[in-house]
Amino acid sequence: MRILAEKIKEARTEKGMTLAELASMLGVSSRSVSYYESGHRVPSPETLDRLCSAFQKPKEYFVTIEDDIAIRTAMRFGSKGKKQAEKLITEANALFAGGELSEKDKELFLLAMESIYTESKERAKKYTPKKYLKD
Repeated sequence: MRILAEKIKEARTEKGMTLAELASMLGVSSRSVSYYESGHRVPSPETLDRLCSAFQKPKEYFVTIEDDIAIRTAMRFGSKGKKQAEKLITEANALFAGGELSEKDKELFLLAMESIYTESKERAKKYTPKKYLKD
């Protein structure tokens, strides 16, 4: 996620924008933009889309497939789910080190892993006692 933070700050400073100006364009607070740029938070998928529009950049400029998976997982399962997804991605990337897998195949593998992870989390909810479930 560090790359996302750096890309946001880089795009903002290249345009000569202040935190407040970017925040206004995104419909968030200046503090939120500051958190995005420091890597303490990630923008929601909707805010990320507005960010791409504001700087006229494709989504791939700001986020890798790994970042995208982590963002979606965080939105769905919170910070614990995000950490688990990041660990899964890190371990999967270790499998690719020095390998012959194309970028497209790597992306497909990671998306399949995301699907398996999400389905497993949804199934586990069924067996979790109600007092531990969040609304």
